[in-house]
Amino acid sequence: MERTNIQTNFENSKKKSSKKIDEKKPLLDKLAQLWTNTISNDAINTRQNLARRAKAKYFTQAYTKQLAQLKSTLQKSYNNTIYGCSNTLIQEGKKITSRYCNNRWCVVCNRIRTAKLILGYKDELKKIPDLYFCTLTIPNVSAYMLKETIEKMIKTFGKIIETLNTRKKRAGDKNKLKGLRKIECTFNDVAITFHPHIHFLIEGYQNAVDFKTEWLKHYPDALPFLQDIKKADEGTFIELFKYYTKIMSNKTMYIEALDVIFQAMRGKRVYQPFGLKKCISEDIDAINAQITDLEEAEKIWMWEENDWVDYTGERLTNYVPDETMNELVNKNIKHIDIKIQQ
Repeated sequence: MERTNIQTNFENSKKKSSKKIDEKKPLLDKLAQLWTNTISNDAINTRQNLARRAKAKYFTQAYTKQLAQLKSTLQKSYNNTIYGCSNTLIQEGKKITSRYCNNRWCVVCNRIRTAKLILGYKDELKKIPDLYFCTLTIPNVSAYMLKETIEKMIKTFGKIIETLNTRKKRAGDKNKLKGLRKIECTFNDVAITFHPHIHFLIEGYQNAVDFKTEWLKHYPDALPFLQDIKKADEGTFIELFKYYTKIMSNKTMYIEALDVIFQAMRGKRVYQPFGLKKCISEDIDAINAQITDLEEAEKIWMWEENDWVDYTGERLTNYVPDETMNELVNKNIKHIDIKIQQ
């Protein structure tokens, strides 16, 4: 879009966006900086914070463009991330409004999603005094088997909850299992296999042990020593709410492998509470607004390469990819031959 057209169309864009914005919603993009254990009380989105979002968008676009070229079943959604997610920022006074793609491979959206989930579940989980962080694994599987395997793991997890709750009830224990489950998947670039596994928080050490025992009954080929149980601590919440797949494998991003994982996880809930009152949606608002520390103005900022610019050419954040980022997107994004069919 030409910059002259951007300025001309400002009012139309503003009207379309404002109809869908709920002014009472939290400023999640600010809160998305939760890789530390504290949340700032400041609701202002500074240029520094916007620069972090620019970095996330630059990184996301680098590999999502490669994903789109695969022409998989997710091509349309990949393009939605590339051309629709935070491409246009509409500034009204000190408020900036933007659209989000809500896709799980988008780092911009994942920052917001992480914050939302932590804020939604953290207080509820902290009410549980005897909380344990557990990991359940199975042997690695091929690309062809990944989707079916993940579906079976999710169903098996639910069956175990039912089994243990029934057992507790028969023993006169009215307290049902309480916790939160997350499904995750990584890629082994040596064996060319995938490793779906489950992390979950659960109340009570004995409940965790019983869960592990039942899991091994369903998956006798799983190695017992890889089924981990440890006491939850402050850092556990951050660990649990990290993204459901590691983008990097041995410091390399394998595009075809990521596409396999994203297709296998399509439409599935990554997070599932059990026995908790709260059930937080993983989705984020398609349109959201943030208050900034910018000088008051009415303008449109359009994404160009690595920053947003207005019609005069002024840059919003002055973000410039550093040497590490340049090496990552230019050298560490690679293709690998993966056979999807049996």
